[in-house]
Amino acid sequence: MEITQSLAEDAAELAIEHQLTGADACIVTAALRYECPVLYTWDDGILKVDDEVVGVQVQRPMRILPPQGELNFDGEQNEAQTGSPVA
Repeated sequence: MEITQSLAEDAAELAIEHQLTGADACIVTAALRYECPVLYTWDDGILKVDDEVVGVQVQRPMRILPPQGELNFDGEQNEAQTGSPVA
């Protein structure tokens, strides 16, 4: 996503109004521009504006792990990750 002059100006206003960092304000502004109904983030700076910004709901994502350990990059499960050999 390109940060245009218009987006940067809107983000600057949002940053001042809600005491956000510039980067956080750009993320929230982009979510508003693209009409995202929900913005998922682990960032506490963004999460604090959930009830303050109209047009996007800010939520912490749920962490869901595969039932038998985490996957390697190649899609295979690792014995060290699951605690048992994988057939």
